[in-house]
Amino acid sequence: LRVFLDCSQRLRFERRLERDIASRGRTRKSVRHQFFQMTAPMHDRYVQPQIRWAEILLEGTVHHKQLAGLVTRLKRLLTGG
Repeated sequence: LRVFLDCSQRLRFERRLERDIASRGRTRKSVRHQFFQMTAPMHDRYVQPQIRWAEILLEGTVHHKQLAGLVTRLKRLLTGG
């Protein structure tokens, strides 16, 4: 089962910024530089094209209802029901 979580560049940057500052001790400037010079271009080139093979597409912030539906589908696949 191929699941693709499609988030805006802004959301991806905000999540990375928060994580890298809090848990990796990086500066805002270093995170911003890496994200826009390396991470975002590689996402556009290698990650985003994978959306075409996704069987399930989740967009933006995943809500409880979406996650519950995904869990239900995974359980059915695992149990054969």
